[in-house]
Amino acid sequence: MKIRIRELIEKGIENITVLLLVVMVLLVFLNATMRYIMGFNIIHSDEVARLSFVWMCLLGCIVTHMRKSHIRVTALAERLPKKAGEVINIIGRIITAGALAYLSHGSAIFVRTSSQFMNPGINVNFGILMSVILIMAAGMLLVDIVDFIKFIVSCIRPAKTVGEGKE
Repeated sequence: MKIRIRELIEKGIENITVLLLVVMVLLVFLNATMRYIMGFNIIHSDEVARLSFVWMCLLGCIVTHMRKSHIRVTALAERLPKKAGEVINIIGRIITAGALAYLSHGSAIFVRTSSQFMNPGINVNFGILMSVILIMAAGMLLVDIVDFIKFIVSCIRPAKTVGEGKE
């Protein structure tokens, strides 16, 4: 059984998002229970739950991008002839990659700037907390680059015919 690196990365990110969801739900549930039953809060649980939610959502963006399951408008591409629709899809992917490159650059600057400060709620460096934006943008851009390379290779490599390979 051939295990692909892409599948391992996808599963790893997916498992991290599930863990973050569990942490978020447990913290919110425990904090609400403690507040109403015992009369006090778990210190900083809301902040950790909020950050878990942000990390879960942005890491989930990478997984949905890998699966090509983001919502997209296909009304124009579906009404055009097949080749023209493919060209529109390619242009859309190039625009998306450009936006992700721009976001990666901006988020790298943001992480570098915010790393000078500490989060007062949980006493963790803001750069570490906000690095998920850079991870998301760079991860999605990397997926686009790999997919584009595969597309170019498939265009260059001639397609196998039905009888090819049998001697």
